[in-house]
Formats: sequence, C-alpha cells, structure tokens
Amino acid sequence: MRKIELVDLTLRDGQQSLVATRMTTEQALSAFPDLLDAGFKELELWGGATIDAPLRFLNENPWGRLDEFYRLAKGRANIRALIRGQNLFAYSPYPDNLVIAFCKAAIRSGVSTMRAFDALNDKRNVMISLIASKAFGGKAECCISYTTSPIHTTEKFVQLAADYASEGADIIAIKDMAGLLNPKDAAIIIPAIKKEISVPLTVHSHSTVGYGETTALVGLMFGADRIDVAVGPFAGGSSHPPVELVAVMAERLGIDHRLNHEAIQRAQKKLFEVRKALAKFDSSANNLPKPIPNPLPQTDIDKIDKAIELVRKGDFDEARRTIVDLMTSYGYPKPDEAQLDAQVPGGMLSNLRNQLKEVNQLQLLPQILEEVARVRADSGYPPLVTPTSQIVGSQAAFNVQTGQRYKIVSREFKDMVRGRYGRPGPISEEFLKMVTGSTERYTQRSGHYVDDVPLTSENGFNPPPFINNHRDLLLYYMLPGPTKDFFEKQDSKAKSPEQPH
Repeated sequence: MRKIELVDLTLRDGQQSLVATRMTTEQALSAFPDLLDAGFKELELWGGATIDAPLRFLNENPWGRLDEFYRLAKGRANIRALIRGQNLFAYSPYPDNLVIAFCKAAIRSGVSTMRAFDALNDKRNVMISLIASKAFGGKAECCISYTTSPIHTTEKFVQLAADYASEGADIIAIKDMAGLLNPKDAAIIIPAIKKEISVPLTVHSHSTVGYGETTALVGLMFGADRIDVAVGPFAGGSSHPPVELVAVMAERLGIDHRLNHEAIQRAQKKLFEVRKALAKFDSSANNLPKPIPNPLPQTDIDKIDKAIELVRKGDFDEARRTIVDLMTSYGYPKPDEAQLDAQVPGGMLSNLRNQLKEVNQLQLLPQILEEVARVRADSGYPPLVTPTSQIVGSQAAFNVQTGQRYKIVSREFKDMVRGRYGRPGPISEEFLKMVTGSTERYTQRSGHYVDDVPLTSENGFNPPPFINNHRDLLLYYMLPGPTKDFFEKQDSKAKSPEQPH
C-alpha cells in the first residue's frame, strides 16, 4: 500500500494564519500530547512569526517554547521549523555567520527539519541555511514560493526544484502561501517536479481561495509524498486543509496515512477551546466551523468519492466545487476569490486586519487589497510571502491612505525593487528611478551586503547585561528591540537556559 505523510501545522502556521500568532505555549501544549498520539511523524511547531510574536505580545521566550515541544516530542516525532532563508525570522537579510549559528542552535535544541524559503525564489538566499542545517545534523527542506504571474511558469518552478535537489536538499516543498495553486495546475506541476527529483515532495497550500483541499486531493493522486494539514479548529479559511478530511481522502484512495482518528478528535476538542479563548484576534470569532466527526457521515464520504472521480476525469473545477460544498457544510468560510488578484498570504491577511482595526481603518481593507495587486505588478511580480508580502502590503497601504501612489515610499520597498533582498522580476528603469531616485541595482546575493556579527568576546562583542547565554544572544541579533524589552522584564530565573539537549 502506498503511504503518505501528513504533516501537522496547527501550532505554527494554523494559528499564525487565523489568530495572528497569539497562541501561548500553555495553549499549544494543551493539545500537543494528543497530536503526538495521533501519530504525526513530523509537525511544524516553530519558526515564522512564532519567534517574534511571543517576545512582543506573549511575554514568552521562543527558545523555551521549543524546549517544551522537544521535551514531549523527543523519540516520538520530528519538529520542523520555518525560516525565511537569509532573513531567518525578520524582514532584512542577516550575515552568514548568524544564519549558521542560528541553524546550529535550533537543531541542537530539537529541530529536525529546517524548512527554508526565499520570497523572491532566489536560491542564493537559501544556500547558507541549507548547508548549515545539514552540517549540524538536520534535514534541509527547500521551498518553491508558488505564485502566478506573467513571468512565473511551470518550467521555472521545476528548474528551481531540480536546482535545490542538486544542491543537497533533503525535501522539496511547493509553498503555496496564498492558496493560489489551482488543482488543475497542481496536476501538472507535481508530476513534472517528481520526474526531476528523487527526494520527497511536500504540497503546502492554504485554503484561502477555495483551492487548498482539492489541491491536497490532487497531491494525493498525482504523487506528492507529503501534504501539510491542520486540525479542524485551526484549518480552512486562510489556514490549511483539515486533516480530518484529507485523511479520509487518502483512505478512499487506498493510501495509508498512519494516523489515529481518535487522538485527532481529542486534539480537535481542545483546540476549539483554544481558538475560542483567542477570539479577540480572530476575524471569524463569531462564525467558527463545526467539529468534523469521525467517522464521517456517508453523505460526506460520497462527496469525497465524487471529487475523486471528477479529478480522474479531469474535471477539476467541478471537483473543487464539490469539496468547497463539503467545507462550507461544516461552517468553513466561503472562498475568498478576491485573493486571486491580491495574493495575500494568510498570516499577512490576519495581521493586516488587526492593524487596520486598531487604527479604525478596517474599511480600507478592500482598497488596499486591490492596490496590492497593482504594486506587485509595478515591482516585478514578487511572490507575496514574508518579507515581500509586508513590503508590498505596506506600500499599498501608503498609496491608499495618502490618496497618491508612491507619494511615500518605504526604504524596504526601495531596497526590494533595487534587488537588495534578491533578484526581482522585470522592473523598468523609469519606475526604479521614480521610486528610488536612482537606477542603481544590487546584483549580489543578499548576504553579501551584510557584515558578520561578533558572536564571542574573543571577536569583539561585549554583550548587554541582559544576555544570559548564546541562544539569548542570537535572539538579540535577530530581533534586538523585542529581545531587549523581553529580557529586561525578566529576572534571571525566567531567562532561557543554555541549550539543554
């Protein structure tokens, strides 16, 4: 029997996409034993915004969260962490020695797989983390940041996958952060990539525009080795397909997912309570989905069987409508098809809503999303994922709020179009000069322009008094302001211990 690995993202990307990364470590740990009992071989638990948000908003040390996860997961499941390539967990590129030191510390603290992506699909910005992850005993999962535009083709994505594999990536992922991967296109790109690589392929797709669940089904049917999922309360909408449905899809196809439905149901129940507790950060707080039962009613199984048959016949649109009908019957949001143009990823959308709400400008959201599409075209069609999503989104907000396009231009936007973050798409010299005042461009990889940081007293660093150990120091270099604020509030007992593993 063919096997599939379903990877759980509930406690990282699920909560980041739906509740602005406000889940505390205590809340995450309430359901974590059940997720382990469910039999997930790997879970994405760390990275992304779960480094920054705990420091800023939860008064928590992200290293401490990783320690707790590893304490429970050791010997039972692997921990995956997400990094933004050369940018690690922030918006700007970091020096090579900091990227290397961070990968080393993360792997020695329990991370098994380091998933890295570059927002511009510039593979040069992933190489240092790839090499470091493998050098210190971890696996390197390299991502294709999926997007659609006149310059993004299947051939380019396949070539990038082949390049990563040839450079030593242990796993390749199609990272569809805005949920744009049409199932029909997935049926082309998945086999095309599988033909060129010999390492596992992960399909990572959000549910934002109504493609995610059917794209997961296509992944099952067209040769993907791994599918990213989330447990029901933190699935759907701008998050990921619910494992409760994807597991049944696998079963109906005769594919072994090796998961325990009873444990998933226990986790589901606890996670509904967690999501209710985070209602003030949740745009769907008054309209939560219903629990997906096990076993599914026969009517729901019939819909899954119908979708499978439609995919086999090549009728991907009708298959999608069938699966969307199943999702909405459980109260999941209707597809947000406006995002097909805006292409805003789930985490950014969640935070943008919160930020506009805080300044009483939530009514501007539709205009800003329309402007995002225009700014993206102006700036060479970058895939929208951190940091490009925030850079383009902020510029779009400036354009709408001022009523004049590019009257205010952020430093980050100028750097992006000049190539400071990696190779951008085609940008005219006229536009470049208009927004930056110059036609000068960056041509080297982003890490080339950043000097190494001193990591020991021997090479000139005298750490601030609140720095307790090497892991604290790495946090300080990556996120100096939030780290300083956090540790100055803590007494010595609250500081993170030196790497215990």
